[in-house]
Formats: sequence, C-alpha cells, structure tokens
Amino acid sequence: MSFLKRVEKIISTPRSKVLDYLIDHRDEKHNTHRIWKARGKDISRPTISTIVREFHDERILIEVEHKGRGKMYKLNHAHDIVQALIRTEDRI
Repeated sequence: MSFLKRVEKIISTPRSKVLDYLIDHRDEKHNTHRIWKARGKDISRPTISTIVREFHDERILIEVEHKGRGKMYKLNHAHDIVQALIRTEDRI
C-alpha cells in the first residue's frame, strides 16, 4: 500500500479523531476505555476497540503492557506516518 493510500485510510473520520487524541497525548499509555472517555464519547466503544486493533496491526500503536484484562498502548514514534503527523502538529 502506498504512503498516500495509508495516510488517506488513517484520516477517515473516527480514525482521525482517535489519532488526533493519540498525537496530542503521544508520550502517555492508553487503553480503549481511556480513549473513549477522552473523546467525549462521540465514538462508540466498539469502534474505538476496532480502531485500536487496526492501529496495532498497522504498527501505529505498540503494546506496552497488560493491565488486568486490558492492554496498554503507546504511539509508535518510529512509524513514518506518526513521525510526519508529529512534525506537522509541532509546526502548528
């Protein structure tokens, strides 16, 4: 998949909202519940779970620990799309 196609897939609405939150809180650990609460509950929990799973599969998120039955994730700063979005965010 080309770089532009990957970027296009990421910026679709619910994904972009979750990614925007993750970029804003890039050095923190996250789970689906925390993202759901932070997004003002404008995205359903099942959708957030799906997005987190997709971001993990795409290596945008990396699993850093298990907490109870849940998993904690961090943004993968080595991912090319994440790097580009962080540079863009820092310029704004």
